[in-house]
Amino acid sequence: MLEAAAGFGLNAVNGATKGKTLSVNVAVPVIAKGTQYVIDTAPPAVIKAAGGGDGIAARIFRKLDLYDHASEAAVLVPAQEQVAAGTVDTDELRRMDEMTRR
Repeated sequence: MLEAAAGFGLNAVNGATKGKTLSVNVAVPVIAKGTQYVIDTAPPAVIKAAGGGDGIAARIFRKLDLYDHASEAAVLVPAQEQVAAGTVDTDELRRMDEMTRR
């Protein structure tokens, strides 16, 4: 699930590439979009077991290759705030998901 979420986030954000070190500006939307993807597609029991949106975001944060200055405060917290505020465009996520499944 986390591999798919991280991969989805990397594919959904311009400037993000698997295997490249991510800057703060790129990492935040990668985590937010990956987290929202899991929330939109995973069964509720899986989301709950992962610790909800915050837990999923934290797990994706730990999987990514980030620059040294990309701290939890600079990357993880803003991504969690975007997901909690509902500012991640779920329509865009659905379109991206449909494109990757083709």
